[in-house]
Amino acid sequence: TSGSTSFSKACSENTTSTSKDPLKKYDASAIAGAGLALNALGRAYALTVRYTHGLSNISTDNSTSSPKNATFSILLGLGF
Repeated sequence: TSGSTSFSKACSENTTSTSKDPLKKYDASAIAGAGLALNALGRAYALTVRYTHGLSNISTDNSTSSPKNATFSILLGLGF
């Protein structure tokens, strides 16, 4: 709504859109990480740290920027 003008559209109305998706469906990436596992007090423990970096531009736009996926993750495991 802007002033006395309003506009609304349901999400289901956009299913026949011909606009191009701004993101690519697939991406190749490189993963590096390290882990530590040990047994203590009768239980197994694991800690893993990973970094994932996308190798290709994920944007379908032909702009000068080249966005890429990047993820940092920490995993903690506990075994009984």
